[in-house]
Amino acid sequence: MRTQTLFIVLLSSALTPVLWSCPSKRGPQVPTLDHVDLSYKFEKGAELRYRAKYIFESPLDGAASSSRNLSLSWAQTVAGVHQDGSAKIESRIEDALIETEGAEAEPGGIGSIIRNTLAGRVYAFQVTPKGRVTETTGSEIDWSEAFQDYFEKEKIDETLGDFIVERIELYFSRDQVLATLMLPFRQLPAGPVSSSTRWEEKRSVAVFGIDAETSVTMQAGGFEEIMDRTALAIDMKTDWLSGGAAMVLP
Repeated sequence: MRTQTLFIVLLSSALTPVLWSCPSKRGPQVPTLDHVDLSYKFEKGAELRYRAKYIFESPLDGAASSSRNLSLSWAQTVAGVHQDGSAKIESRIEDALIETEGAEAEPGGIGSIIRNTLAGRVYAFQVTPKGRVTETTGSEIDWSEAFQDYFEKEKIDETLGDFIVERIELYFSRDQVLATLMLPFRQLPAGPVSSSTRWEEKRSVAVFGIDAETSVTMQAGGFEEIMDRTALAIDMKTDWLSGGAAMVLP
């Protein structure tokens, strides 16, 4: 099972995805992007592991800055493939980690509770061959209940406890977790694609407490070879997002 890493940098409200990938086959050479029909070809039982890392950087006085890293690791499985080519994707969370620059993790502390609460949870969604997510399943986590024993042990009052829970819900609400788990899939154009072809994707996204519909304009660059596999380079842009992706396709 391959493991892919997705680095996501948050700096001054800019969200820059660096790498996405999906189940793929290696090709003997990099083809020319000329009227190619892009689609996901799902294979029941196919598995991949992903690790997404969010990097938050807050400028301080002078040249200094503070940094907080959030990472989420999960195993993605194609649980079933329908006659129309769409698939049921199941994602099982394997690990979650919050790291603050200059601070050591506290055994049995907040980070451990987050990790233990999320580990093993399964979220699922339906994806069409063109990358559109049509249905999601997965329960919301009651973080107040998850932290109840910790708050009592540490004698944390209700006001501070509510504040901690609100912060955790921003990062690990059901919608935010699903938004991360769905990162490997982008909507692909209905027609054939050549270099410089543009298309637009609209989807509702949860971005740390903000639930909004976003429109992403994508432009195909061409095929590249990444980690000995063929990938499609794509430039993306919205009012609040700009960056690129390398999508490893079948």
